[in-house]
Amino acid sequence: MEIHASLLSFRESEAVLVIARDITTRRQQEEERECLLQETGQRAEVLNAVIESTHAHLVLLDRSFRIVMANSAYVEGSGYTLQELIGQDHFKLFPNAENEAIFQQVRATGSAYNACGKPFEYADQPDRSITYWNWLLNPTGNRL
Repeated sequence: MEIHASLLSFRESEAVLVIARDITTRRQQEEERECLLQETGQRAEVLNAVIESTHAHLVLLDRSFRIVMANSAYVEGSGYTLQELIGQDHFKLFPNAENEAIFQQVRATGSAYNACGKPFEYADQPDRSITYWNWLLNPTGNRL
């Protein structure tokens, strides 16, 4: 129960205006919200542990191909720090017209793309030789 009281003048007399409101539903909703937030936080922790425990290079890009998150394996393999990666255009860091066209096609069609043993040369890291990558590009829709 939520109660508000105010002193006021009424017909040359003082009176107390009392407003009482049942807030049971609001309290229940707040408790449900808190439980959901706690569950979401726990799930995020588990998901992060899984993402970090894999040797696979995982990166999440927004629709403009800016890096939103990357796991440690990706960071280590990239030659950049996480701080240098987050928010950057993937193709400014790793320029490759053919790969960019593939990413754009995935974004446009919403269809996943899979490649096995696709060669890649680091344009900005000439000391690295050509590497070969297995890819899975999986669009998440318009959520990012």
